[in-house]
Amino acid sequence: MKSNIDEILKEAFILTEEPDRRLNEKIISQIREAEQMKRFKKRRIPAAALVVALIFVIGSISIYAAWRYLSPSQVAEFIEDKKLADAFLSDDVITINESQIYGNYKITLLGVVSGENLTDYVFAHNDIVQNNRTYIVVAIENVDGTPMPNTTDSEYGEISFFVSPLIKGKNPLEFNIITMRGGYTEIVEDGIIYRIAECNNIEEFADNGLYICVSDTTFYDSSAYTYDEKTGIIRRNEEYEGVNALFELSLDINSESPDAVNE
Repeated sequence: MKSNIDEILKEAFILTEEPDRRLNEKIISQIREAEQMKRFKKRRIPAAALVVALIFVIGSISIYAAWRYLSPSQVAEFIEDKKLADAFLSDDVITINESQIYGNYKITLLGVVSGENLTDYVFAHNDIVQNNRTYIVVAIENVDGTPMPNTTDSEYGEISFFVSPLIKGKNPLEFNIITMRGGYTEIVEDGIIYRIAECNNIEEFADNGLYICVSDTTFYDSSAYTYDEKTGIIRRNEEYEGVNALFELSLDINSESPDAVNE
């Protein structure tokens, strides 16, 4: 049954006009509420319930992508961050839904949003609250369809993933999510890992050119990517045996203070 639905949805057309995102989310929520869902305890990295639901949503993204994955707003709802969920429904969100497959994993960059005071939670560095942030939502799954370990499973965390923005013209060893005061929260839903990665606002570097990298490492690994010091271009290392996804991110924003992201 599911495979038939997959085939139908994969062939679904993409509408050229984008309706209100809140309408899309309302349709999704109403269908999901019709399914029986397990409760989960509030944790920093909560264990999410298994949901099997058919989602039909009208929008500029394909019907298949909307059915297959939670939206960034829904992921934020799972971690009980209403302000961030609303931010992912705003006009400032960049909806991407691009997938790459490397090794045994499929990586999907779902969406990005940046701005001030977008979360219900406080992030501080050296006792200084960091209000101006970027939030990145990615989905990570097994290519063969086997579920990823739940957050309560003993196998959870055995394989590390590193999700980070990278900046064209900036050495990624020096400019990555760690140096940008970053962190992340994860849930596992329907066998798929959803990660919300956050760091200082990367809009400051919009004019440089931006990437989002996802690798099967704990930190940035220079063996997974190459950096051309002359051109500033970052590329995947084609000889790397593992996950080294790299997405180009376009932000239509003019920046004035590119050094602020590391302050």
